[in-house]
Amino acid sequence: MTLGNENTLKGNDNGIETGFIVIVSGASGAGKGSVIEEMKSMRDDFVLSISTTTREPRGEGAVGEHYAHVSSEDFQELVSEGAFLEWAEVHGNYYGTRKDWVQEKLSNGWIVLLEIDVQGALQVMQRKIDYTSVFVTPTDRKVAHARLRDRGTDSVEDIERRIRNSEWEYGQMNKFEYIVVNESGKLKEAAETLSVILTAESSKMRRTKIRP
Repeated sequence: MTLGNENTLKGNDNGIETGFIVIVSGASGAGKGSVIEEMKSMRDDFVLSISTTTREPRGEGAVGEHYAHVSSEDFQELVSEGAFLEWAEVHGNYYGTRKDWVQEKLSNGWIVLLEIDVQGALQVMQRKIDYTSVFVTPTDRKVAHARLRDRGTDSVEDIERRIRNSEWEYGQMNKFEYIVVNESGKLKEAAETLSVILTAESSKMRRTKIRP
């Protein structure tokens, strides 16, 4: 399979079953990383994308954090080389998903979870590739705002900027195929819902080699 410049996903000729992409997005503080982390104990047929970013590290071991940190100059060089499946400037930093990494995992049959911001999610949706999309949201936006303030990894200015930007992010919700509600105190239920979505999408006829 090839993620080419023409934005298509081509099948290979050796009959190897390939994976597909699941976009997992949502506004800041929705808890998408926590939902994915919880789902790790439920299944082992997916891999979580690594995001290349210019953002400063927040510390090792934070839930949902899977980043490769680079300078702004290096990031722009990767952009000019066409290295990203998607990239965007979010809250003053650049984030992108490397095409070569995604291609390798898909070719080996993995379900590739892209845990990305809404801007990047909309970019991937415009490509002619095999994907499904999930928007993670709390029942109340104030819950997401409280999560941002409580996690203690961002400055007050950054938190307020994220809250302001989240209004636009919530406005893109209807462009996604699935909604996962991450209600406070019910993280396991949210993870189970996401897992069910992966199972259903894996069973679609176009993704299986089983035929009558």
